[in-house]
Amino acid sequence: MQLALSIHTNSSAEIDRLDGLIESLKQVRVEARQGVDFNQLEAEVGRIFNQAQRGILTSLLEEYDINVPSFEHQENTYRQASRSTKRYMTAAGEILAQRSLYRDRRNGETYCPMELHSGIIEGFWTPKAAKQAIHMVSLITPVEAHRLFEELGAMCPSNSSLTRLPSKLNATIEVKPEDLQEKLKRAVHCATGCRHC
Repeated sequence: MQLALSIHTNSSAEIDRLDGLIESLKQVRVEARQGVDFNQLEAEVGRIFNQAQRGILTSLLEEYDINVPSFEHQENTYRQASRSTKRYMTAAGEILAQRSLYRDRRNGETYCPMELHSGIIEGFWTPKAAKQAIHMVSLITPVEAHRLFEELGAMCPSNSSLTRLPSKLNATIEVKPEDLQEKLKRAVHCATGCRHC
């Protein structure tokens, strides 16, 4: 049985990424024929696919961003305060994504539509990464979890990030019994017509 993969893209960066993936896998096959240790090649294949996955996840996460100078919602004007890249932890590892921040008044609180639309937790974790991290630290210590993540070869959050996550989530649940992020997500959706909500 043959499995066909059809990818439709007009992004030269995505095409380059796929070309790089194919070339890397060809090189691994050559190394296998030369008798390179299989354990080393297995780790290399994991690294290659995780790198490709991180590139794809970066592109997908940035699709949830809004990049307009301003928008109106409930008689408030939200203006773009800044646009920059930020680190996020995915289940495939850390990525750098570009996103915009908005505020409705001078020196007011900033909001990140990309984080709200995609469900980023504590301004750093994707939902899947956070779920895996929470599950891990509920079973073993953050130090042991860090070592295990390192051995698995995908995401590798720091000991301090793993230590902070449970307490931050507990504080959020206690302080915000209602889902304020969901309310803002709907508000931004209504104001911009974003298709991702």
